[in-house]
Amino acid sequence: MDQHARRHGARAARSHGTVEGEHGATAGPRPGSAERASGRSGTTSRLAAMAERVPATVAWPLIAALAFGLFTIFRTHTAGTKGGPALLYGVAAAVVSGVLGLLVARHQSSMLTETRALSYGALFGLSIGWVYSLAASRS
Repeated sequence: MDQHARRHGARAARSHGTVEGEHGATAGPRPGSAERASGRSGTTSRLAAMAERVPATVAWPLIAALAFGLFTIFRTHTAGTKGGPALLYGVAAAVVSGVLGLLVARHQSSMLTETRALSYGALFGLSIGWVYSLAASRS
């Protein structure tokens, strides 16, 4: 034990990773909790833990890419492209805009405010312009 720990009264842990009930920690769901009553012991907690681990710089571009892909499918379908080709346009739009959105979101902290605004504006403008050109060329 180092000098700093001794000076402040720190002691070595007795449990070495085990859960001790005396400190209020429990190994599973508490009796009478919603997880135990519904019979889904862990699905909600796993989803909640996964949602806490995904940073916003990953979640928002992926959600936006999914929405843009669905919008592309809608626009190309209403312009006359039916079935599989409309779906392929939507998947391609979602993948490309998702990758570009993740790149911009990953590097946004190193950009100036004006550069960041310009890059997000260019991504949005080019994406919407491409979908507009798809719908206009089919009419």
